[in-house]
Amino acid sequence: MKIPFEIIKMEGGGSHLLVKGEVNGNPANFIIDTGASRTVIDKNHLVELGLHKEIIPNEILSAGLGTNSMESSTIVLKKISLGKFIIKNFEIAVLDLSHVNEAYAQLKLPVINGVIGGDVLMKHKGIINYPEKYVRLIRKINP
Repeated sequence: MKIPFEIIKMEGGGSHLLVKGEVNGNPANFIIDTGASRTVIDKNHLVELGLHKEIIPNEILSAGLGTNSMESSTIVLKKISLGKFIIKNFEIAVLDLSHVNEAYAQLKLPVINGVIGGDVLMKHKGIINYPEKYVRLIRKINP
């Protein structure tokens, strides 16, 4: 299934891929990050995304996303939609992405609620088509 994305130009010549989606029926913006090992939701947006506070603490520190290490937790999302592509009962990391959103705010860019990482891209055989601005994910036949 093709999921459209927007290319966001960053200062210094870089860019991010922004995909619109939903978390448990609430609108959400995600960055597609091929270098992120796991999909992440911003802990600062849990309430507005209608997520329960049933966070599972994680004793392992997470690295990346512009920091050396940060505390992380996980949560099981009942439903995450990227365009018409739906993933149900998916465990993702919960991290503080305020530093990402502070940088985005300075550039007058949209709020980021999470990151789609390599776990989703690999499991669903993700292919990014930059010229046509979409990522293709394949729905797994077996649940």
